[in-house]
Amino acid sequence: MAITVTEQVLANTDRKLVIKRGVTIGGTENESAATVLDVSAAAYNSSGGKTMTGVAIERIILQSINIASDNLTVFLLWDADTDVRIITSNEVGAGVLDVDVGSEWGGLTAQGTNPTGDIFVTTANGTAGEGYDLILVMRKIF
Repeated sequence: MAITVTEQVLANTDRKLVIKRGVTIGGTENESAATVLDVSAAAYNSSGGKTMTGVAIERIILQSINIASDNLTVFLLWDADTDVRIITSNEVGAGVLDVDVGSEWGGLTAQGTNPTGDIFVTTANGTAGEGYDLILVMRKIF
């Protein structure tokens, strides 16, 4: 069976972008550099037509679903010549990483050599029925 992916844009304003991604693994396959955010997507441009060039991640909410003995590992990555890890998790349950802490200037920004600003997810050790829900709260950079 295939991986089931549900994606939603929860907010897309001139300043904020909130994306939700839900994944359920159907067999023993895993995701490999699946796109969570493509910064060049025209849908993310400002209302005035400015092109988004990146994001600052302010909050990451990650919930594992039906994980048996911490099997499924989720890697969130910045796209670059060599992808750069944002977070890695194989914990059962939910977690929140708040990197902005209320500051308008906070957040994680793209790292690595020649970063594109795109965000990918890769999984490992997944088995049928396991999955995750991911919510990224981001400030847009133009």
